[in-house]
Amino acid sequence: MNAQDPSLPASGLRQASFWIGLRQDIYMAFVNQRPLKTKLDHSFIDRSLTPADDDTWAKRILINTAEIENFCFGDNEQPVSTYRRLKEYDESWLDSRPLSWLPLSYRAPDEACGEVFPEIWYMNHAVGTPSPDSAPNLLLGTWKWQLCDAVIGIVHSIIGRVLLMCYNPTLPRIGPTHKNALEEVEVIPTIPSSTNSTE
Repeated sequence: MNAQDPSLPASGLRQASFWIGLRQDIYMAFVNQRPLKTKLDHSFIDRSLTPADDDTWAKRILINTAEIENFCFGDNEQPVSTYRRLKEYDESWLDSRPLSWLPLSYRAPDEACGEVFPEIWYMNHAVGTPSPDSAPNLLLGTWKWQLCDAVIGIVHSIIGRVLLMCYNPTLPRIGPTHKNALEEVEVIPTIPSSTNSTE
């Protein structure tokens, strides 16, 4: 993808390869704390917040997360305006995402049982048809379950938000306000609950 002219129209195969490669590059950049190797200037990349399908919403936040990693792990110091732009996009993306991205159910971790992570259920999509012998259990048969776009998007959005908190150039560097700002970073953000939360 990097060897191709980004202004040329990309085939469906090239685009699919780009998105798979980008997710891998985001992971490797995060683990190794380095900028991405993937170019983010292709003509098919959509950074808008207009209504679209779930796949498009996931791709939009992937691009923003990639740009956040380039901001955080880049060699050159980036201006504060870049930080603010990335943060504002993430907040706008969270506010604009479709209802299908909200969790169906949320349960806080049971600390008495040693749980540390909440249980969050998102809507998923199945592709295919059940075989006649699979009834009444529809999990059998020819159903193929895909990883939910909402899960992919939410995970990358959280990665981006964590990095923006850790690499915030607006935080004071010294003094008591520095300590207060660091304490605010340590606060764990809450997951937006759905109307169908479990107790």
